[in-house]
Amino acid sequence: MSDLACTRCRERKIRCGRERPHCRSCEREEGVVCVYQNPVKRVNHLKLLCDSVELLQQRLTSIESHFSRLHRRADSADPAELSEFRSAAAENSSAPRPAVHRRGLPSLASLCRDFQTRVLRAGHTVASGPLQQLCDRSTQLEPFPPYADVTVPLLPKAHVATAIEHFLQHVDCQTDVFDPQHLREQLDRVYAEHDDVWAICFKTITLIVLGLEITQAGALIGDFARSLLPNRAALVSSRLLTTLRLVNVQTLILLSVAAQQFDPPGWAELMFANACLLARTMGLHNPSVMTDESTQERKRVLQALYIRDRRLCISRGTPSWLPGTEHELTLQMANIADDSPHTDYVRLAMIQDEVYTQAHTSAVDHKALEWLAQYASQSGLFNAPISSVNSQSVRVLEFLATRILASKHDTAQARLDAQASCLLVLIMHGDKGQDVAEAFQTLLPGATGSPGSDTPSSFFSALDAFSLPGIFLLVDGILQSNAQSSIPISDLDLLHRLSACYTEQTARMPSTHYHRKVSWILDQLLLVIDMIRNPQDPSLDCLGEELHPSSHNSELPRVADTTDLTTPWPPRAPSSTSLTWDTWLSSTSPLGPSPLGPPTPMDPTRAASPDLLTQMLAVSQGLDGSEELHWTSMLETSGRKRRRTDGDALAPGSGIFD
Repeated sequence: MSDLACTRCRERKIRCGRERPHCRSCEREEGVVCVYQNPVKRVNHLKLLCDSVELLQQRLTSIESHFSRLHRRADSADPAELSEFRSAAAENSSAPRPAVHRRGLPSLASLCRDFQTRVLRAGHTVASGPLQQLCDRSTQLEPFPPYADVTVPLLPKAHVATAIEHFLQHVDCQTDVFDPQHLREQLDRVYAEHDDVWAICFKTITLIVLGLEITQAGALIGDFARSLLPNRAALVSSRLLTTLRLVNVQTLILLSVAAQQFDPPGWAELMFANACLLARTMGLHNPSVMTDESTQERKRVLQALYIRDRRLCISRGTPSWLPGTEHELTLQMANIADDSPHTDYVRLAMIQDEVYTQAHTSAVDHKALEWLAQYASQSGLFNAPISSVNSQSVRVLEFLATRILASKHDTAQARLDAQASCLLVLIMHGDKGQDVAEAFQTLLPGATGSPGSDTPSSFFSALDAFSLPGIFLLVDGILQSNAQSSIPISDLDLLHRLSACYTEQTARMPSTHYHRKVSWILDQLLLVIDMIRNPQDPSLDCLGEELHPSSHNSELPRVADTTDLTTPWPPRAPSSTSLTWDTWLSSTSPLGPSPLGPPTPMDPTRAASPDLLTQMLAVSQGLDGSEELHWTSMLETSGRKRRRTDGDALAPGSGIFD
């Protein structure tokens, strides 16, 4: 190690004096950090592939054996039964058939394709154009940027320490993956002895916390999110994906959380799938495999993986990467739940596991519905106030989304849950209409919805838990004109209000963001309804051209603006300040400005950001010379209103940030 050149000299291929702690070459360049570490061992990908041949052969043999077993079962079937089945099928061939015979939980793309099939089979060819656009947009995926194995520089320790404390105050069931004391100890160790994976982990924690803070500010979310895409992808490396360490799994989980907030669809699921595969390779879900990491921290990580895996299955229709039957994982979760602070979420994830299993079969099983009823009764889910700052509201949305999928043979109950989900999203985002509150009370008598402060309680929002199958269920009912509403708001009116809410909440997100895509699809569904109901209206054809995704590069269209409905979300003027991750990073990183271009000038006094972000900017610009940061926790400031900036054009009493 004593003869090892520093990382910067080795990368520049120049002679290094090897002086400690800083060599002369690095000292001559101001602001350059001299780091000594062992060079990265090159990965022999060909050798890795050769070593995996045996495992692939075993999996192929297992698949072939399953196919052989199914083939033998079909050959051994009674000919009389087959004849009876064929005759029954012939008799029912003239009867109306369901449009879709799909197994598994629905994704956004499958929901759009199935909806297109149902509408066209019903003879509504007038909407064929918007329906095709709907399917095309839902299947668009942004490719994940390539990554390179480069040394990740550390952020200033004071910034990371502040971000870690803030992160630990806001962890939830999906981000509670660290033992707090162990995380603080690693912070001191990494700044004394560089560790690439921990550096990525600390950067990701800071990124997530800044995302929460700037989301609170609201007006800056668009510029911030767009600037993060290349930086976050650059954090992914082969060492992160292949090294069997617990911190690698923890970092991939956090990267997935960050990607869900700001990145295009598929990126969060991809990084989370890698986290699950790495955990399974480590044997993290196998209780007989022991490592040198804390047993309690291993349980935290396994619990977070299990809950997030089931949540993504329900909300995004992704495949499960942690099968509950492997090493009796569900039974392990039942044992962990007894001592976990997230007991209710673990129990709900276990029910979601059962719903996922039932979705891949054609059998009618009411076990999941019975468990959901028992869960709601024991947890008192609908017997407490629900507000936008209470994490219970997100749990209610997850519960309703789960029950909608479990009620595939009970359309009436699923439709009521879909209406309740829409109303709760409106309430959580500031709709104070009396008719909305009364409708919500009608559907869920025990729960009282009251919009509260705009301060988020976790790193996830209501839109992350909202049920998309419920939207298509309401649209089907509108087109069939056979659904009687049990609330004073019609389903069409409810969808128009939901569209206005989505447009407001996603206005500053990147155009490729998942929720931005859902907002556009919701507008397109409303257009399809109008075209089917008014096939002779020529103005709808022009509106369909305006809604085409290729006609707008940055801003998505709004169908709700063409209606006579009054939205409770007034338009907001663009902010005069522009805070980006590159701005903040370039003012703190020893590597200087980002290659994406010069940072955007910013006056921190006009950023209207919460305490954490203000103090970070103060330190980075030399406004605070102390190394120790003292900041007020969210518990002390949760009752205080956010300071309004010049860029906020909110009418008094609008209910968004009141």
